[in-house]
Amino acid sequence: MREMVMTKVLVVNGSPRMDKGNTARVLTPFVDGMIEAGASVELLYARRLNVKPCMGEFHCWNEEPGICLLKDDMQTVYSKLREAIILVLATPVYSPLPGEMQNFINRLIPLIKPILTWQDERHTPGFTIMSGFAR
Repeated sequence: MREMVMTKVLVVNGSPRMDKGNTARVLTPFVDGMIEAGASVELLYARRLNVKPCMGEFHCWNEEPGICLLKDDMQTVYSKLREAIILVLATPVYSPLPGEMQNFINRLIPLIKPILTWQDERHTPGFTIMSGFAR
């Protein structure tokens, strides 16, 4: 008998219509399939999260790497992301991207390993994704 390894998955539905929209319609069978395959799945709705916009000061890279200075629901989400193996971002296909989802994506910056260079009298950011989401 094969041993099942539990994969932790964090799913974020970025649709303003949450579980009533077409994004949920596509996402639900996908999530059900992951659960049937043995994954531990947690579903969040970007609209239900209190996520402030990123201030763009790179505090999470320069002053305290990996730590966002903004205190809101992302503090709880960061803990979940650090435990997750897979992150699924589901968004509507229309433009522009819903504001709540844009804020969520922008606030993933603390989970990215920074590579800053000084060029033309300013920092020029680059990045590499940390292995997994663990810090």
